[in-house]
Amino acid sequence: MDNRLRHIHKLLASYSAGDFDRRLPISKHLDETDAVIGGLHMLAEELKAVTISRDYFNNIFNTVSEMALVLTAGGMIEDLNEAVCDRLGYLRDGLIGRRVDVLTEDVRPSLFQQLRRRRGPDGLVRIWNRSFLTAQGEAFPVEITARVLAGSGARGRHGILVTARDIASRLSMENRLLRAMIDAQELERQRLSRDLHDGLGQQLSAVKFLVGAVVKESVSSPLREKLQAANESLVDILGMMREICYNLMPKSLDDFGLVQAVRELAAQTEKAGLMRVVVEEGRGFPTLARALEVDLFRVIQEFMANGIRHGEATHLLVRLEVKGREVEVRLKENGKGFEPALVQGTGMGLRNMHARIKSHDGVFRLESSPGKGTAARISVGIG
Repeated sequence: MDNRLRHIHKLLASYSAGDFDRRLPISKHLDETDAVIGGLHMLAEELKAVTISRDYFNNIFNTVSEMALVLTAGGMIEDLNEAVCDRLGYLRDGLIGRRVDVLTEDVRPSLFQQLRRRRGPDGLVRIWNRSFLTAQGEAFPVEITARVLAGSGARGRHGILVTARDIASRLSMENRLLRAMIDAQELERQRLSRDLHDGLGQQLSAVKFLVGAVVKESVSSPLREKLQAANESLVDILGMMREICYNLMPKSLDDFGLVQAVRELAAQTEKAGLMRVVVEEGRGFPTLARALEVDLFRVIQEFMANGIRHGEATHLLVRLEVKGREVEVRLKENGKGFEPALVQGTGMGLRNMHARIKSHDGVFRLESSPGKGTAARISVGIG
């Protein structure tokens, strides 16, 4: 009996060392010791299966190229793969036990709050508009997918599996495509404005000159009155054409820069009785790259048009300033406002504004609520 107990002791030592294939013979007596040995053999099979599954999971967990983290239900980092350490520059032990929000920029809502709020009925969450921070504090954009993991223990403990993909290269390609599309659009606007001004505008001016000359030489009062009316119509047509040319490509933007072009747009809007516009320029506001000035002007123009058409706004504040290596444009109108979530992705104007700023790696934030007007904040780096 003592000899069999010594073999059982060695068997347990083998199992604790990870050797789950060792077995002891079962005697013919089938006594209690044999029952214990049989139970240990069954335990070895279960431990072997669990170990294989764990090792299989760990191999997958650490070989995938995407960053992967396992969080507790409270948002603490419980496990992470090698891709997290490689991309972010952290040591594994430096992140285990810390809150997941340490990996993200200090914006609200926090990443963990988003994971909790956006969870669907299937436990799946997708987030596209976040950035991770390296150990050196450098930010890069990520696409995050998360799923709730239900534990099988007695307490039913839940965790969260989070995967994050670095999308900086993809966004850079998207921005280049956006930039090419916007530049092509602006070139076509410029060409059309020039053709209207230099072609049709010149011809209309010539016709107006001839009609005016005939008016002076006419001796018939009825004919002179009709020619005078025609001349006045030509004046109106020329004024409308100049307004179209300005909307297509304001000459002041090329000649005097963004601030002057916005002031001119404000003056025209007020003159038409559409809206009171106040333009404020911060100290030291710089001359920007032409493409950026055109896009900022277009966004301001679109925001103003939306405020007049949809918001029924009567007052607009435009604030242009520079903060360090960023230019910031703030827009605020007093219209009836709206619920941004209800129009997300439906308005071409909003998509165009976002696309123009995104093409410069900038940030466009829109805030509105019913009865409280609409505000926008644009931030773009300038090198």
